[in-house]
Order: sequence, then structure tokens, then C-alpha cells
Amino acid sequence: MKLSFLHSIFKQNTLSTKYLETILIKNLRKICKKNSILIYEDITIYHHSKKLTFPLLLIDINRGLYIFEQKLWSFDDLKNSTISESSHQASTDNGLSYENRQEFIKQKFNELIHCDGVHIYNFLLMENLDRDQYEHLDDSFKRLLPFEKIIFKDSNELEMSTKLQENISLQIKPSKLIDIIGNLFVQYTVLDYNGQKYIATLEQIEFIDHEFNNTVTLYAEEGSGKTSAIVLKALLYILKHPKKNLLIIKPTLFDCDVLKHLLNITIEHSMIEIDIDSIDIITPKDFISKKIKKTDLIICDDIELLEQNFLTKIKTIQKNRPLILVTSKKDADADFSFTKKFICKTQNFLFEQSNHIDKALEIITNLLYSNSAKDILLFCNSDNREIILNQLELLIPGKSGLFDSSNNLIDQDLNKLLLHTYENISTISSKFILLLDVESIPLEIVEYIAKRCSDTTYIIYDNESEKINNLITKLV
Repeated sequence: MKLSFLHSIFKQNTLSTKYLETILIKNLRKICKKNSILIYEDITIYHHSKKLTFPLLLIDINRGLYIFEQKLWSFDDLKNSTISESSHQASTDNGLSYENRQEFIKQKFNELIHCDGVHIYNFLLMENLDRDQYEHLDDSFKRLLPFEKIIFKDSNELEMSTKLQENISLQIKPSKLIDIIGNLFVQYTVLDYNGQKYIATLEQIEFIDHEFNNTVTLYAEEGSGKTSAIVLKALLYILKHPKKNLLIIKPTLFDCDVLKHLLNITIEHSMIEIDIDSIDIITPKDFISKKIKKTDLIICDDIELLEQNFLTKIKTIQKNRPLILVTSKKDADADFSFTKKFICKTQNFLFEQSNHIDKALEIITNLLYSNSAKDILLFCNSDNREIILNQLELLIPGKSGLFDSSNNLIDQDLNKLLLHTYENISTISSKFILLLDVESIPLEIVEYIAKRCSDTTYIIYDNESEKINNLITKLV
């Protein structure tokens, strides 16, 4: 039903954006739960420079989208009124508008996937009108607002289920949820660095949606999707507050560039227009050099890699203003936590007591039989790094190199086996990680790096020590 509606003498019944928790709404929630239908309240769809909020939207992968309007009109409001069709009218307390919302959704689908996407159905929740009263209204209501598209105040769960389920044909092929959410809701669509789409988890959505004016802490380990959630948090903040500014602090220049890359591909996919200059991604060094006093929102990622003095400075600057601290420390007193990890394979941590360089070369040789050089990342001190690089040049000519997180992403050759020191630790990760010379490195740094593998981390050490035993306790 591609119609918008305008009445003649309806009384104004103001209804807040948040739906009243009525019996109809409660029954609707039951039906959604029974039939695995997603229900969204006050959900906003963004497209280019426009946005449109849907007070109530349902997603049924077997049928399509349901757009609901909830009205408080009573029989006394409507009994002496007529209803007429009006094009491109915004929804108000005195009128309905389905056409604008349908066209907005279809336009976004068409520009992203070159089709209308899914079927869209319109329903009206009449909280103060029953079925018998509807029969006594002017015929114009029955023509433009058919009985089967209205949920009345005396509609029971069976009637609601019939109208929403039985009366609507199943699609020949069910839609994929990611194809609906991933194209409509930029704020809940997680993109990886290759542009692959995923639906944000409930934990991520809670963090993304939360509005606050103080300091909050997010606990999220490697592989929990926290970087993507930070990007979505930043985008939604600017979409909601286009005149405000946001600052994201990452430990190194390399990390800043990686985050900028993810931000850019997310914006490009989403077809939204924002002032990219309102989101600044910088290192602690840049923050200090720019002498930033305060900003509307600051997000400090990987705080375990930031100096304590710097964090104290940030907290002081941002006192009584929004500040998000992101950590992977389990003992953190966190306001939000991401418990789900997207690393499917179980991480392995292997401890090898042996000569550092010889053992490292042996492990690398074995790994290269079935893996690429780019799947391996090695950490050691500066002296050993030069020795190992020379040995690797003989073993795999042209396939190994030095990694410096103080350089830009464009200056790094990530297709090589990379050798990193423990200075300027970044958030770089790899399938396999080798850690040498760990005895002189703080325990929390070693633990942080070790957990950035997607398969196995090898810790090579000379002699048993309290630190090694502590590492074994934490990782194995």
C-alpha cells in the first residue's frame, strides 16, 4: 500500500517517539519472539545527507519489512471525519505517511544493490479503536486503511499473528539478514578490512547506541570486533551530532592509518555523507604537539599501550566530558564488555626453551611449508632482529622485512614476514607470532602481543623464571 494519508478534523493526540508499552506492543513482541522476527524501535536509516527515523520496524527474513505506525486516535476523534490520499506527506500526529518511508528504503537498496531489496508491508496500531468501531467509520477509511492492515485495541494474539504471518505470502527464497541490516543500518553493520559485512552483536549495539557525558571503559580482547565498533560509534556520534567533533587516539601512526582505512571503507559502503574532518585520528605524540585542550568526545583505544602519564592528562582534560577508554585487560572495571570473539580457531600458546635465533629459524622454516611469509610476525630486540633478517634473506630472499609502527601504512610491506622490536608496540596481528627476548619486556606487553595471533604464538626463552611461569599461567 503505497499511500500517505491526511484527515480533515482529527484531534491531535501526541505520542512520544518511544512507543507506549501497551498490550498490543507486548503481544507484538511475543509474536516476534515466537517467529524469529527482529523488532526495532526508533531506528534511523541514514542515506547520503538524509535520515529517516522509523518508530517501529520489523524484519522477517521469510516475508520482508513491516513498517508500523502507532496512533492514539479514538472513535470520537474519527467518527465525523473522512480520510483522503496525499502524496509525500510526512508522518504527524494527525496523519500517516508510508510512501515516504517505503521510497526512502527502496532508494537506499537500489543505490547499494540495484534492486528494491525486500517486500515492504505497512501496518497501523490503533490503540484506542476496536474492530466494531472501525466498521462505523466513513467508507474512506476502509478504502485507504483496509481492515487486514490494522491492529485494533481488541485484537488478540491470534488475530495479530494471522495478519502478520498467515495473510502474507512467504518469499520463494528467504532473505539473508545481513543483506537487509547490512544495507539499511550503517550503525549496526560491521565491516572488516576486506569489506566483508557482519551484523553487530547486541553487546556492540549497546555500546554504539549509548549516550553519556562522563568517562566509560570498554573491555574488548583481540578478535572481538572492537575496532569496527569504535568506527561505528564514531560515525553514529557524528551522524547524530553533525556540529560536534570526535577524537580517536591510537598508539602508533600505523594504527591510525589502519583505523582511517576501515573508517573510509565503512563510509564508502554505507553511502552516507559526513564531514570526515570532524573525526580526527591521531597518536599521543600528535595530541601533545597540537596542544588540544578538549573536544566533544575522545576515544582512547588500546590504553595498555599508552603511557600512564598521558592517560592521566587525557582524563584531566576531558573531565565532565565524554571519554571512552578501550582496554583488553580482563581485570578492568568496565562499563561495557565484548565477550564474543570472532576468531574461530582456538589460539595456541607454545613455550620453547631454546636458543632464540636457532629455534626461531627452525619454527619459521617449518611454518613456511604450508603458510605464506606474510602469515608470520616476529618480535625481538634490535640486535637479534638484524641477525635474523640476514638469515631470512638467505632462507626466503625478498620475503622478509623490518616493521616500524611509526611509519605510515602505505610505507609498510604487509606481504612480507615482518620483524618488529618491542618499541612503539602497535596493534598489528598475524596468524603466527614469534616472541623472543621476552625476559626484559613488561609482562602485560608480552601478554598483549601474544594474544594478537589468530592461530599460534611461540614464546622462545632461555631459562625458566617467575615471568615465564606467570606467562604460562596466563596464556596456557
